[in-house]
Amino acid sequence: MRIRFNDVSLRDGHQSLLATRMTTDQILNVLDELKKADLNSIEAWGGATLDATMRYLNEDPWERLDKIYSSLGPAVPIRALCRGQNLFGYNPYPDEIVDEFNRLAVQSGVAVMRIFDALNDPENLKTAVKAVKEENGIFDGAIAYTTGPVFDADYFVDYALKLEELGADIITIKDMAGLLSPQMTYELITKLKAKISLPLHLHTHTTPGYGHLNGVIAMALGIDAVDTAFMSMSGGSSLPSIEILSVFGKKMGRSVGYDPKLFAEIDNRLRAIRKELEPFDKLNTPMPFPVVLPRQLEEKIGRIIDYVDKKDFNHALKEMHELEKMFNFSPPDYLVLEAQIPGGMYTNLLLQLESFNATDRIQDVMKEIVEVRRDAGYPPLVTPTSQIVGVQAVMNVIKGKYKMVTAPFKALVQGAYGKTPSPIDTDFRKMITGKSEPSFYLKEDVDFGDPFCDECGMPLCSTPKERLLYLLFPQTAEVFLKNKRLKDYTREREKEYEQIREFSEQIGEGGWF
Repeated sequence: MRIRFNDVSLRDGHQSLLATRMTTDQILNVLDELKKADLNSIEAWGGATLDATMRYLNEDPWERLDKIYSSLGPAVPIRALCRGQNLFGYNPYPDEIVDEFNRLAVQSGVAVMRIFDALNDPENLKTAVKAVKEENGIFDGAIAYTTGPVFDADYFVDYALKLEELGADIITIKDMAGLLSPQMTYELITKLKAKISLPLHLHTHTTPGYGHLNGVIAMALGIDAVDTAFMSMSGGSSLPSIEILSVFGKKMGRSVGYDPKLFAEIDNRLRAIRKELEPFDKLNTPMPFPVVLPRQLEEKIGRIIDYVDKKDFNHALKEMHELEKMFNFSPPDYLVLEAQIPGGMYTNLLLQLESFNATDRIQDVMKEIVEVRRDAGYPPLVTPTSQIVGVQAVMNVIKGKYKMVTAPFKALVQGAYGKTPSPIDTDFRKMITGKSEPSFYLKEDVDFGDPFCDECGMPLCSTPKERLLYLLFPQTAEVFLKNKRLKDYTREREKEYEQIREFSEQIGEGGWF
């Protein structure tokens, strides 16, 4: 049986480990070799990359996509990420923007669009799905995995069936925070495969130390594909290593398309890039994976597979952690499990408390998050709901219980982000919003007027793609596009001056008389 791998090194890998700082040139340097690997898809766009390329790298994300597609061609599918109606911002966008963005993305080379919603509300996916499908793109329907009283395996299976009804071509378990336990991995994949006929993929981060074992369990159950990163971009808050899962797959009798020498060359290039981005690197860099496996490693892999076959996940996890330690992976971050929040969210909470000179109250905020999340209908703690719930918890601890309510939290409770997994108490909604009944899908008002660059005397946006960047990221894009227009303006003036100079020289030489 064939197991495929989706590589995320060029998107989620460096977003998770290196603050999304990989440049387009660095990406293209890896693509030369990466496109030779037998990969199911390469995730190289979407997520935080659009904002980060403009904000930190002074690069155009659409130009990055064009260059990636030019390098890969249609043979290797490019995958991108889209948060449904929210796209990449923190508020629901009008249908026109969601539609145009997804159409242009597919037209520009995105073959697979992974679409998900922070609330697992299928209503928030419809506009994006329609655009992708009408452009003949592949709709990868992602389940936002989380934990809590209302989230059992049957909840996620029911949502997968809704995604199938929406026209999904793929169903993905998307475990952004790494909360998926080995036992739940087994139960959920087993139930999903019994209920859906679509290809099933697994996306799970390694933050609390479950990712590699989850990948092995998924392969044992016949998963169609697993998201992975190459060794130097794996582990920590990133995803499982493609090298490690490949050798496990081979040992389990699966066909995995593993080329040790090619993978080593790709990893060497990524390792050099990670070294270049060292100022943004806060976690361990795993050691290179050996081309020829030592006997000790072979034996450990065999023991883990035996434990998985026996469903003894406790001993399998212990052995896997020992294997990860052999390669210098970052140790498991159990805080994610205890607080039920992604690691990045914890860092943001500390920064917010620091502004109030109250970092000593972080445990109070951790407890308050549980209560705020319950009051708000148990939203999965992923972007943007993780920030909304977290900030409100900080306000409750600092200012008093709902004495100061943030605008995003009010919108969440009112229904502006969609239907929450669990109903919100009517009295609570009235206390927070002044209204007892919800109002769903209140999309953000957007000024569709074309902005102007006064400094250079021309429109700020010169293409529909640039206009979308401005509508999606007005503050970041305004600075980026203004610099771009000023360069255009300078280039035009230099061209005019050159023409004048040539004309003057011709006159001086008598060429016009």
